[in-house]
Parts: sequence; structure tokens; C-alpha cells
Amino acid sequence: IEVDRVDEFLLEYPSPRDAETLMIDADTGDLVIVTKHKSKTAVYSASLEASAAGRRIRLDEVCRLPIGKVSSGDLSRDGRRIVLRREEVGWIWERQVGESLAAAFSRLPQPLVVRGQRQSANGEAIALHPSGRAYVTVSEGKREWLYAFRLP
Repeated sequence: IEVDRVDEFLLEYPSPRDAETLMIDADTGDLVIVTKHKSKTAVYSASLEASAAGRRIRLDEVCRLPIGKVSSGDLSRDGRRIVLRREEVGWIWERQVGESLAAAFSRLPQPLVVRGQRQSANGEAIALHPSGRAYVTVSEGKREWLYAFRLP
């Protein structure tokens, strides 16, 4: 991918939050942030079109999830799959064409394996493979193994 310009966005939560997950919704072009909370994760979105005026963009809460400590996530290129993870477990949601994130997240997800045998306990990242048939994970630390898993 070649980048010919960089845009800067100033985002504002309704109140302070801790987050490690940043995604782009292919259906809407919105920026999506998933917070890292002990027990209830909040999903926020913001339309980047509002950034043209150079003003702050307020993040709107999309929904809350009954999971905690989310450290990473990804949305597929076609917007049909959403994956989130924390150290020891991951989840995948299927999303219908034209369906909102809130509607997709309202269904129960399928669990995902997020650590290979040689990965340390501090699982940090997950990404959907561009082929749409797999996902990759890695843990935090030196010389960590990158694992690829087939999607269910």
C-alpha cells in the first residue's frame, strides 16, 4: 500500500477511556474504537467526514459488550466479520450486508482460539487475513511467534 497523504483527527470520548483497538468500518468508512475495560467493553464510532472542518470529532457509543479486557480487534475488508480478543480468548461475529455494528454485536459470538503453543500468555493482537479465510495472532514480547488460524 502506498500512502500519499496523512490526515490527522482529533477524537473525543464522552468521558476518559482506555482503548487498544482501532478499526475502520468498510461499510460506512467510520472509525471504530473498542475500549479495554475490566468487565464491560464499550464500542464507539466516529464519522471521519466531520474532520474536514478541523474540529474535534466526538466518539458516539455504539453498544456495550459483556466481555472485558479487549486488547485487539479487526473488521474484515468486506465488513462481514468482526473479531475481538483479549489475552486468552477471542470472538467472531458475523455481520449481514447493511447491518449496523450494534445489530451484529447483539448476537452471541463464536469463540476463537487466539494463542498457539509457542505464544506467551500476554496475547495482544489479532488481524483478519485479506483472503477472508484465516486470522493471525501474536503475543507481546521478544521473539514471539505469529500464528495463523483458519476461520470457523
